[in-house]
Formats: sequence, C-alpha cells, structure tokens
Amino acid sequence: VKQNVLAESSAGFIATVGDPLGRPGSWELGGDFTYQTSRLHGDKNFSVGIWGLVTGRDDLAAFREKSAFGLKLDYPNDLWDCNAIYRRIGDGFDPSLGFVPRRGINTYGGGCTFAPRPAGGFIRQMFHEVYPTLITDLGGRWESYEVWIAPVNWLLESGDRFELGLSPVGERLTE
Repeated sequence: VKQNVLAESSAGFIATVGDPLGRPGSWELGGDFTYQTSRLHGDKNFSVGIWGLVTGRDDLAAFREKSAFGLKLDYPNDLWDCNAIYRRIGDGFDPSLGFVPRRGINTYGGGCTFAPRPAGGFIRQMFHEVYPTLITDLGGRWESYEVWIAPVNWLLESGDRFELGLSPVGERLTE
C-alpha cells in the first residue's frame, strides 16, 4: 500500500504471509516514507527517504538480525546532483517473496555530479562526477569498494558524448 502525503511526498507499508516453497512460519513487514519537494530554496529538488523491513520464518531462528533498513538523501538538480545512501541488511534477512543479493552488510554510498552548461560552443553540458561506495560486514570490516570518477564527461551539441572515467574497485573475499 502506498499513499501520497503532504504536497509531494509518500508513505508505504508492506505485509506478506506465506512462502512459495512451503517453509513454515514465513512473514514480512515493512514501511517507508519519502519526503520530497521541488521548492527547496525556491526551485530546487530535494528528497529524503527512509525504509525498513523485518522478516521471519521458522528456519531463520538461529540468526540475530532479520531486518533491513536504509536512508537516502537526494539533491537531484541540473547544476548539482548529489546523494548519500546507507543500507543495513541483517545476516538473517531472507524474505520468502523477493530476494536479497547480499546479507549481513552495511552499504555506504553517495557522491556528486557538477554539471555546468557552458554558453556557446559545441558542448551542451559538462559532467564532473565522483561516486564512492563502501560495503562492510556487520562488524565494520570492509568487504567491497568502488569509486566512480569521471572528471570529463561532456555531452556535445551533436548528441555525442566524450567521457574519461576511472573506477577503482576492491573485493575482500571471506571464503
């Protein structure tokens, strides 16, 4: 269930019972709220959203953390487009409906794009981007990281794009 609230925001709720594989005691509850405005400082977009889920099933009794939650701050505008994201997925979060690609983690991400539009010439818009992501286990030890850096990403008036990007990545395998 999702409902628009305030001028541009929304709130939602989800509940499921049952398991397609027939595993007993399966359920999930969750909710989210997103505050949005297109009038920050007069004409800027901004949103902040939170969400949380908890799941249960008889075979998950041995796990401590059967929940997941997250937060996102977003400033998606033409000149500056910035965001920050945090997600925590418990080691026992395993919904019967849906999937989780990686459990037992904290994800920290975000970054900014600065995108001026030069007057005249052959460049329509220049994008300068930095977007780091760090994934840790629930104890805080890093497992993965990636940093997307594009100091040159030009959209030309012809519709073509010229881009120079760098993306260092790292992975610590625990098994």
